[in-house]
Amino acid sequence: MDATDSSITFSDDLCKDLKFEKGITYIYTFLLLNGEESVNGKKTFAFKRVKEAFAKVVACEILSLNPKLDTYGMMATNPKGNYMFYAMGIDEDKKKFSVKKEKLLRGGTIYKIMYDGNTK
Repeated sequence: MDATDSSITFSDDLCKDLKFEKGITYIYTFLLLNGEESVNGKKTFAFKRVKEAFAKVVACEILSLNPKLDTYGMMATNPKGNYMFYAMGIDEDKKKFSVKKEKLLRGGTIYKIMYDGNTK
């Protein structure tokens, strides 16, 4: 993730896990998790795929293919991208995160955004 422009690039492995197909638009929303869903009680961020109808009433991010780099990515709606860096205590412009896939008890899947400071 690049905090200077809130851009997020997905790794090839994550794209395979998400089963992306070229030419299809995917819509995601970012979540701020608290309480039991958080990691060690700290603010934890995640993202999940949402239906188009949901995106019509809630600000969401559009995942798209960058044909020049042949990578998928999205722009996090500001201030979500910058706030994530602030809340995680990261004082860098760019940071590589890992993602942890989790099934929700109420159905669906979220992808927790992890970094070294909140995985212990």
